[in-house]
Amino acid sequence: MTVVEVISSPFSVTVTPPPEKHVFVSHADEDRPLSLTLVGALEDDSFPCWIAHRDIPPGFSWMGAIVDAIVASRLMIVIVSKYSVGSENVLREVTIAADERVPFLAFRIDDSPLSKDLRFFFSTAQRLDAFSHSQADAIALLRASVAKLLAETR
Repeated sequence: MTVVEVISSPFSVTVTPPPEKHVFVSHADEDRPLSLTLVGALEDDSFPCWIAHRDIPPGFSWMGAIVDAIVASRLMIVIVSKYSVGSENVLREVTIAADERVPFLAFRIDDSPLSKDLRFFFSTAQRLDAFSHSQADAIALLRASVAKLLAETR
């Protein structure tokens, strides 16, 4: 574990690398409340998750931390919404995951059409259409899907 002093602050920040073999959750900022709900449900099932706004300490490289977390992940969940289909950051995260051969699970929360770029990446992956279910049922389906996918990728 590395301890780094934050400049101009009496506090120190403990920095640890992302947990190995975690679930990376990619989402647009507007979908943050739902992303935290999904992370809570998955972590209740003992699936460690990594999500940028929670897991990057203040003052650290946002981009570098995201790359490290994607590389160390076992699965990427992409919350697909009217916001994320146009997000350059979500597209960058998906591109890095594809380069690293991290499997995707697209969790569609509305019926927004995918951008051409996301269509390319998700063309061979099954999508979970959460908007067709109640939130509780969609989260239950996500939990079951993650358990199955992680069991297959050990």
